[in-house]
Amino acid sequence: MSTDRTLLASAFDPLGLYLASAVLDLDAHKVRVQPVDPTAADSNSTIFVLEKEQRLQCLSWVSLGLSTSLKKQKKGKTSIESRAIAIGLTNGNTVLYSPTLNSVVATLTSPSGMGVANFHFSTYTGTGFTADFSGTIHEWDLSSFSLIRSFTIANDSGVRIVSTTNLNGKVHILAASESVYLTALETPVDVITTFPGHVSEIHTVLPISDSLFLTSAKDDRFINCYSLKSGSTSPEIILVASDPIWSVAHEKNDHGMDLCVAITDTGKMEIFNDPTKPPAKDISKLSKRNRHIMRSKKSNVVLTLSRPLDKNPSLESLPIQAVTISARQVIISWLEEAVIPFFDKLAWWKEDAEGLKSFGFTENVELVKERPNLKHTDHRLYGHDVAASKAYNEAHAVVISGDQYQDLSDDETDTQTLSEKLEALNKSTQQSNGLSGKSKKAMNAGTLTVVLTQALSSNDHTLLESVINNKDDWIIRNTIAKLSPSLVVTLLNRLSERIARNYNRQGALNVWIKWIMIIHGGYLNNYPSLTADLSTLHSTLNRRANTLDRLLELKGKVSLVLDSIQLKREILHGSTDRYDFEESDEDEVEYVEELDDAHLLEDDDISMSEGDEQLSSAPESDSESEDDEEQDNSVDSDEEEAVQLVGDQISIGSDKDEE
Repeated sequence: MSTDRTLLASAFDPLGLYLASAVLDLDAHKVRVQPVDPTAADSNSTIFVLEKEQRLQCLSWVSLGLSTSLKKQKKGKTSIESRAIAIGLTNGNTVLYSPTLNSVVATLTSPSGMGVANFHFSTYTGTGFTADFSGTIHEWDLSSFSLIRSFTIANDSGVRIVSTTNLNGKVHILAASESVYLTALETPVDVITTFPGHVSEIHTVLPISDSLFLTSAKDDRFINCYSLKSGSTSPEIILVASDPIWSVAHEKNDHGMDLCVAITDTGKMEIFNDPTKPPAKDISKLSKRNRHIMRSKKSNVVLTLSRPLDKNPSLESLPIQAVTISARQVIISWLEEAVIPFFDKLAWWKEDAEGLKSFGFTENVELVKERPNLKHTDHRLYGHDVAASKAYNEAHAVVISGDQYQDLSDDETDTQTLSEKLEALNKSTQQSNGLSGKSKKAMNAGTLTVVLTQALSSNDHTLLESVINNKDDWIIRNTIAKLSPSLVVTLLNRLSERIARNYNRQGALNVWIKWIMIIHGGYLNNYPSLTADLSTLHSTLNRRANTLDRLLELKGKVSLVLDSIQLKREILHGSTDRYDFEESDEDEVEYVEELDDAHLLEDDDISMSEGDEQLSSAPESDSESEDDEEQDNSVDSDEEEAVQLVGDQISIGSDKDEE
């Protein structure tokens, strides 16, 4: 499969009105049903998300609730109401999803438990056929959703594709691995004919009439056209494309004109006009090599999609994802922003004034597609999303109770509104700072989108360094917001390379990665092979994250050591303070009651004694300080006499206590 292939699987309904496509959304597969013409009255778009453990393998349109005779009459031309999508899963189940009901109708459980490789709905029998990865084919009744039978063909475990055709008025089965087996529906185990011709696994078996069918294989650029009635097992016609083929479509109108188109792995569409027309010369007498050359046909037209030349089309490719052919038009589909399908219709035949019919494709075609505005009217009505609830409009509101404030006084209109106050505040701020409007505008930060786009497109590392060295969060945000989503993966790879080389830059570059994830997260979620393309970033961030547990453990140990050290300091400091406090209390609370009763202690003496005690305690606590010693020696003589007097009085009081 090519890297240009974004969809996991896709299929148009038989009427060409809807496209069912499957993409990878986060870690789940998502099926989107999109109308080709969104303006049609009965068009509706639905999305069905599978469970996380479920993985889609194939999808196909089926008809439910119709009788076999009605299916034969309409040949699949049924309305969308009776249509459902068969989703084959890797666990062996087939989910039948109804887009009209937007729900699962039934689940078909395979008895083998092997993954479903292909689902085919037969318009001849009204039943469904599944081929699993063990080569077993199961037939299902789509009315009761029950298993009818299971069988294998030619003991070939490589059978992956099954189809049905009408041969001589009877339904036959076409099953394919590298070869195609033709069996009758009544006796499917008995092989009637084997058609070889491919060296790889066949992915398409397309009956185009009761006697012809087309086959195409993986990594093969040939389409073989076999005949069921000629008796030969060699291809009648070989259509040759320029690249390996992804899907094939065919249609024949009422005027005898038929068209075959092939979508290649590179996203091109190759067109074959009159693919089943036999060679003009008789090749029966030619050699085998010459017969092979005469049966080969190259494509008449190659159709491609591109961007306008002035928009640098090399930055983005537009591969065609799906195609279907109606009686008049070819409908192609491509993706915008990797998730949203867009459509175009092209007439494949035309009629002139004289009534002559001719093919519409005669030379190579290149369709130029502008990048659309994703907020287009296809998903909006009157400016609002059609899928969202109706927006509230004050002008349309009807007050059924309360007050409509019609009689408010005019005095309130004189008061300034909040916006007027903010505007006046801004003007005053600008005047106070001496900034004019022009200078203020010049200070607004811009973006570096143009420079960044040029650096990523030309692989200019110097220019890229000048951009990512910017650390302004506002500029980074605006730059990423205007950056094309097609360059996001390239930018992430460049950032991851720099983070891997220099760990010290991770902090600055993480700002760029953060805004990329916020703004372009939706695009990255649906980007194919995202893990492979961002393997460098994943390994770098994973390696950094593995050290987180060890760093947290180290942080806890360091915090524990620091807390224990701090606790020891507090305990030591607290015990010293208590000891000093207790000693100071013993000196300060000494009290002689007799001296107080004899009025020998005056207030001045008490205050002086307290000062003396404070002076005497200061040199004891700071005996090692030279400044305290000088202060102690500088006490004047009057203070010494006062201290001596107080000491004598205290000694007298103590003698009286002893007596």
